[in-house]
Amino acid sequence: MKGMTGFGYAEYRAENLEITAEVKSYNNRYLDIFVNLPSFLSQLEPSVREFVAPWLLRGRVEIYLRVHDRESDVSVNIDRPTLGAYRDALHEMSEILGSGEEVRLSHVMRLEGIMEVKRGRDIDDYWELMKPTLEEAIVEFDASRAPGRGNQRERILLPSSSGSGRSSMSSRGAPRSSRRRCGRTSQSASTRSSASR
Repeated sequence: MKGMTGFGYAEYRAENLEITAEVKSYNNRYLDIFVNLPSFLSQLEPSVREFVAPWLLRGRVEIYLRVHDRESDVSVNIDRPTLGAYRDALHEMSEILGSGEEVRLSHVMRLEGIMEVKRGRDIDDYWELMKPTLEEAIVEFDASRAPGRGNQRERILLPSSSGSGRSSMSSRGAPRSSRRRCGRTSQSASTRSSASR
């Protein structure tokens, strides 16, 4: 029976494109999938969930996908009507509050719908490029959960039950160290006993 903790990683590198996929999981009674994607690819989250579902039954599963596209064919368009509407609304808010504060660029930078980024690849193109890398990572993740395949990286990532954040490898290391110290102590005691006789 496979465990719930595992780790998988894969990457794809080309001249103008880099894709990395990381999958890790922790013990959890139910299946809880967390997907982290670049903002411009957020629409792909349902596709990612559907793609990895056959490998998952239980556990907290975290999937991180990173895409660095250095393609030069990128354009940014400003939605002027939307920006103007935001400006007027902020002016009105300032008047109502009597603050007298002028509208600044920092006030509107985080507002939605002002800028649209267009890339040379559409979202389906990105998904087709990402799938092989994600599959490689999920296959490695699945293999790491096989009985007896717990690896050092997994033990470092897995929190201890006490919540201290230390790995289970460290907690198992302490008793071995204690046994060695006990052995030296017993040997010293025996030597002192022989000398006294």
